[in-house]
Amino acid sequence: MKDFSEEKLPIFFKNNQELYSLYKEQLSIKDKFDFNEINIDSVKTIAGIDVAYFKRDDIEYGVCCIDVFDIHTFEIIEKETYISTVNFPYIPGYLSYRELPLIIGAYEKLKKMPDIFMLDGNGYLHPNHMGIATMFSLATNQKSIGVAKTFYNFAKINFVLGNNFLDTVPIIIDNQLYGYVMRSRENCKPIFISPGNNLGFQNCIDIVKICLNNESRIPIPTRTADLDTHLERKKVLVR
Repeated sequence: MKDFSEEKLPIFFKNNQELYSLYKEQLSIKDKFDFNEINIDSVKTIAGIDVAYFKRDDIEYGVCCIDVFDIHTFEIIEKETYISTVNFPYIPGYLSYRELPLIIGAYEKLKKMPDIFMLDGNGYLHPNHMGIATMFSLATNQKSIGVAKTFYNFAKINFVLGNNFLDTVPIIIDNQLYGYVMRSRENCKPIFISPGNNLGFQNCIDIVKICLNNESRIPIPTRTADLDTHLERKKVLVR
């Protein structure tokens, strides 16, 4: 299988030993996956996770919101927020090193763990199979799904997707399944779904379908978390 990671590695990673070690770290843990399908009838609760950024006095901050739902009624059970400074730049393929400290900060405040976590970002659909949803799961041993709003097209592939609601096609790279692209709303941009860890590919598709409504192409858990990050950011900026 072609190694896309080395080919796309930013040049300053190759010239900086500390940053280059992060690339090697991803390679060393990328096979620690469990994609066995589970019985989703056992899933009672799901959490959405999202992160937003802002600057104040030339210092960059991040805010992470985790919203926990009853997966049958989508009643909100718990909301947690964590705000901190951000010290890692945005680098495609290395988002977890920027966002994970914020996510773990909010995660550690949860009073009761949900059955599944849905993150705004990729999981297995990543050059090293190490998107934010996967890195979060490996750090916490939780079940996770990555749902990205845009296509991280590191392999420069094309796909053909119908325009009907729930049209779904696999994303295949070098004969390997990386994830799925789904039309979550007619006449809207698609979403990109992949397991983080501890869930199967079909589990992820089925759970995302449960979490869709007519208000947005984004599943309810991550959409609500996204809205909350903007509200929390606004609260800080108007102080």
